[in-house]
Amino acid sequence: MTNYVTARGVQQFSITIASGNTTATATINSVGSGAFILCGGINPSVAANPAEDFAYLTLTNPTTITATRQTGTTGTVVVTGCIVDGDTTNLIKSVQYGTITIATASTSGTATISAVTNTNTATHLLGWASGNTTFSANHEGPILSLSGTTVTATRPASTGALTVGFVIIEFQGTALNQHVQNVAATSSSSVTSYTVSGLSSVVAGNTICIYGGSSIATVSTNLAEYKQRGVLASSTTFTVNVNTAVADAKSYNCTIVEFVSGVLNSAVQRNTSTLTGVTSAATPLGTPINESYAGLSWLGNTTSATTAVLNEAEGAASLGTASPPAVSHVQGAAGTASTGTTCAATITSSTAGNLLAVGIVNSTGTLRTVTGVTDNIGQTYLQVPSAYATSTVSPVFSDIWYFPNTAAGVTTVTVTFSGSVANAVINVTEISGIALSSPVDAVSIVNQQATTLSPISAPITTSANNDFIFAVMGCQASSTTVSSPYAVVQSGSHNFGYYNIAASPVTSQTATVTLAVTEPYCFSTAAFLANTSLLQVVTVTKNAATANITASWEIFEFVPFFVPSFSASFTATASLAAAGSSLVKSTLTVSSAASFTAKGGSLAKSSISIASAGSFSPKGIAVKKATATWTGIGSYAPKGVPIAKGIATWAASAAFAAVGRATKKSSATWSSAATFAGIGLPLAKTTATWTGQATLAATGRRVISAVATWFAAGTTGFTGKSTATAISTWSPHAVFLAVGRPLAKTAFTVTPSGVFNATGRPLSIAIASWASHASLAASGLAVRITHFTISAVSALSVHPAGTHKATFAGSTTFSAAGQALKVSAATWTASAHLSAVGQSHAVGTAVITPHATLAATGAKKETGTATISAIGSLAAIGASLRNTVLSITASSAFAPRGGARVTRAATWTASSTLAADSAATRTGTASFIPEAALVADGAARKTAAVTVHAATSLTAAGGSRFLGTVQILARATVAFARLFPPTPCRRILDPSLNNRTLTARGILRILKPNTNGRTL
Repeated sequence: MTNYVTARGVQQFSITIASGNTTATATINSVGSGAFILCGGINPSVAANPAEDFAYLTLTNPTTITATRQTGTTGTVVVTGCIVDGDTTNLIKSVQYGTITIATASTSGTATISAVTNTNTATHLLGWASGNTTFSANHEGPILSLSGTTVTATRPASTGALTVGFVIIEFQGTALNQHVQNVAATSSSSVTSYTVSGLSSVVAGNTICIYGGSSIATVSTNLAEYKQRGVLASSTTFTVNVNTAVADAKSYNCTIVEFVSGVLNSAVQRNTSTLTGVTSAATPLGTPINESYAGLSWLGNTTSATTAVLNEAEGAASLGTASPPAVSHVQGAAGTASTGTTCAATITSSTAGNLLAVGIVNSTGTLRTVTGVTDNIGQTYLQVPSAYATSTVSPVFSDIWYFPNTAAGVTTVTVTFSGSVANAVINVTEISGIALSSPVDAVSIVNQQATTLSPISAPITTSANNDFIFAVMGCQASSTTVSSPYAVVQSGSHNFGYYNIAASPVTSQTATVTLAVTEPYCFSTAAFLANTSLLQVVTVTKNAATANITASWEIFEFVPFFVPSFSASFTATASLAAAGSSLVKSTLTVSSAASFTAKGGSLAKSSISIASAGSFSPKGIAVKKATATWTGIGSYAPKGVPIAKGIATWAASAAFAAVGRATKKSSATWSSAATFAGIGLPLAKTTATWTGQATLAATGRRVISAVATWFAAGTTGFTGKSTATAISTWSPHAVFLAVGRPLAKTAFTVTPSGVFNATGRPLSIAIASWASHASLAASGLAVRITHFTISAVSALSVHPAGTHKATFAGSTTFSAAGQALKVSAATWTASAHLSAVGQSHAVGTAVITPHATLAATGAKKETGTATISAIGSLAAIGASLRNTVLSITASSAFAPRGGARVTRAATWTASSTLAADSAATRTGTASFIPEAALVADGAARKTAAVTVHAATSLTAAGGSRFLGTVQILARATVAFARLFPPTPCRRILDPSLNNRTLTARGILRILKPNTNGRTL
């Protein structure tokens, strides 16, 4: 979205024409040629003299607005409105004020204006002065229309002259999302509303309606039939309302103006204000706005007055502030359900700005929960945190949900349960004067309370004055009374909700309820904070109170505008400062050693260039640019609120610091030796690049990017919750979390939906990539990786781990719960399991094929080169494994349970078993052919070179072997029950001696057996 600077400001005004006068003025701050007035209505004091009661507005000069009426013998008239000082570059092309005279005996008049583009132009009625001294509705009420260079004002009947004020507002075509739409609504039916449908669809939040007048034929003094108001009811429908139906021709004109995104600073707020027996009513705005740039569009009012009492029927609106209303219980109502999954309650239409609280009870059947609460206007309610209470004896539960700052018009509240209910009751209460956001002050519950006639509510302790305390009892019997100072939310047979307004903070306050019969119960209690802040309100007034009126209005907020400078150049040592307002430029150049500072407001540009050693420091609000360039050793430091750019470039040695808030960009580049620091809140980008020697640091929060690259040799630092990369790229939807310490990498890639978590200590990676849905977590110590890849659906859980080079295929599980894993190069294929529960695993190069298991439960495995094929098992449960080269083929088992094995080079083929239960095996070179078994139950085997053929068994049950070179052929058995002496001579079993069993009970030396088949 492009933000357009569209308004220098908006000024609200009210002009009172005193008794005896026909004119009065309002003095305003000087406005430009793009300024246009929007009339906010009138409040006359005389009942039925149009000459006294009606007036029109005009902009007399840049500092004066004038209101004029026909005569001023008696009474006063108040005219309200606002003036928008529109920007003639982005918003306004031209503004023309004028008057039209409708002569006596005439129903229309015209005025000629300078040519405009009609499809970009709105016509606004600024009121009229009447020559009539008695009121007849069909002689008043002019309507405006525009055709070419002619503005026409018409009325139904022709008595008395009218002077009609108007303003023609021609918008810049680039500010409009489509051509303006002129609504000319008419109806001769006896209806209280009529519509213009089939409009070209608009975005309601970007659309304002500008009033052009309304009228009715035949009717004379019945104001309830004459007075009309309009509203944009949907993106394609405009609706006109009248209080009393009459089959006379009714007309209503307005212009619908839809702006492009970025013209308005916030969505248009539409509402109505109803005055019943009062002279004023203040309606809070749903969303805060900057009043200095907010306009009010008045769209008329209806009235209940059936006679000519203009002082009771004419309304006027103004934008301002007001104190919040006092905390009070406005209304309460109950709803019940004995089956189904929903329960609804009906209330009188809600008042905007109030809080709606819903107490919920289901007292029989299966224990349920509440899955959601909504109302008839689509508001979604919030559950009071931890307010759900239960008693399984009945079973029964209680709960509290709420909606703060409700819109007007809520008449039905519906609760949805997790399953069918048997006896559900909801108590809805409307409360005025509650905080508009975050209103919950305190919560308490009691569960599983015993059967009693006098249930006691959950004790509540509050922190502020005037809390509204709402208590809900879960019970099968409703109450007959409740103890003071509490009262029931609603009277009747379903009294499960109680309230108290605590003038001052309370401690452990409870309410005691009296039941007709003894029942078990539970209780939920919540306290809601009173609103202590001034409210932004639209106040509608009228002069006399008797008749009722309902008014329609819109509030819209423009993007701020400040005096533009479209080209600027600053030489060395020059200084440019904006101490209190924004600076807007299309081109700005700051040369060496120059200083550029905006201390109070925002800076918006399409392009900016800062040369070497320049300083650029906006310290107050946002900096917004399309293109920006900082050359070597420049300094750029926004210290207040966000910086947002389309494209930005920083050259070598440039400094960029955001001390206060976020930096948001679509594309940004920092060259070598540049410095980027975000000390306060998040840094978010779509695309960003940092070249070598760049520094990126976020001291307070993390950096989140869709695509980002940091080049080699850069440094990064994050001391809070942060993520940083020297050379790094990750795709959208990937998640990186470094909760406690910094995360720093040279190169790193995570594809969509990957999750990366470093909870404890730093993670340092040269090159790494994660495929979609991969997970990497480090909870304890460091992960150090040169090259590392995890493919799709992998889980790498490091608690902690350290790796030099490793690849983990899909569905792999990798976890280190105790110490670090350090690998130079390792590959685990799909479904393999690698875990180090107690100590570390350190490997030079290791390959584990599918379904293999590599585990160190209590000791350490250190291997230079190791290969374990599919379905193999490699485990060190009690001691360590140290190998230079180790290869174990598929289905083999390799498990030292008590002693260590140290091997220079060893190979175990498929289905072989090598086990050391309590002692060590130390081998220079060993080869074990399939089906061979090599077991040491209690002692060690030390061999320089050993070959064991398939189906051979070599066992040392209590002693060790010291052999130089030994070959054990297939199906031979060699067993030792005692210790072998450490003799350096060569022991050989001749390869020809197949099927022999060699057993030593004491000391045995075998040099060369000479008989086949013998047992020695």
